[in-house]
Amino acid sequence: MDKIKLSDIFKRKFLNIIKDTNGDFYIKGKMCFLYDNLKDWTYAGNNLRSVIDAINDTVVKPEIEDILYINMPDGIIKMIIKDRGIPKTVEEAVNFLETAKKYAGNLANKLNLYGNVEDALSLLRAFADPEKYVEDDIKPEFITKDKYVRHPDFRFNFTDIGQGVGYKADTSGYNWKDIPDDAILYIPECYAGTWGCKASYVYTKSDLEKCINDRIMDDEHFVDAETMYDELSWEMPEDFLDGLDFDYKKIAYCIGDKLYYNLNEFDSPAHSLLVTVTEVNEDNIVCKDSAGTSYMFDEDMLDCLTNNPIYPVKKIKIKDSFEKDI
Repeated sequence: MDKIKLSDIFKRKFLNIIKDTNGDFYIKGKMCFLYDNLKDWTYAGNNLRSVIDAINDTVVKPEIEDILYINMPDGIIKMIIKDRGIPKTVEEAVNFLETAKKYAGNLANKLNLYGNVEDALSLLRAFADPEKYVEDDIKPEFITKDKYVRHPDFRFNFTDIGQGVGYKADTSGYNWKDIPDDAILYIPECYAGTWGCKASYVYTKSDLEKCINDRIMDDEHFVDAETMYDELSWEMPEDFLDGLDFDYKKIAYCIGDKLYYNLNEFDSPAHSLLVTVTEVNEDNIVCKDSAGTSYMFDEDMLDCLTNNPIYPVKKIKIKDSFEKDI
């Protein structure tokens, strides 16, 4: 008996499904009004049984209810119900359809909602025993930052990553250079489980390589991004490099440079301020925002400055109540 493809089940039921490189499935409804409990990308386990269980209430139960509307004489339906009762489980639904098919023959070849009896049986058998009747044709993929930004409530499966709990994509079988730059590879323990884990809390391949490029290294004392990634087990990459005594490179700032001051505030929403370099000193630089407020950055604070904003750019009100990006 041919297996039904997992992707076909989800297309048929207006559901999205992806599988990351760890083998974990994530599912989401295409139509919110159909699947209120699957409005966001939701972890659905790492095997066929767990995926089917994750859609049980929204998909499987309605399928069981629909078999009572088979296009065949009412007498046959009533006879089966009298003999077996109304099916409540997917296994009972399979037996119900097989019995109906046996008694009604060709009359049972149609269901009024979704094709013929064989199609219905194929789907219900898949629900009853997915390991036997479902083909997992979902190809593993990296979760990208672009997708994560568009779906900020994506619920990662945080697991043991060595010395703590976090997220670490399985890169075995991939050449580092072939991994997409915006593939999310790592979420450290300090951010694991954070409600609405922000895009600024995740590390892509590009982010990891930037951490390396921001440090001073030589031929005798160096580490590459791939090696660092393999070693990460709970900590932030920046702290890992600090532990190896890699100093930050000094950036040559010039007066007039436009930069973003990224404020990761724990007691208020994180935001970025557009500032302009006004002074360049030996031990610090001074910047001003559009309201004229000055900020001094010494070596310990320079990592808060970037060429692009990490967080939403904050708007401030000038004295005349005019809102302006700063």
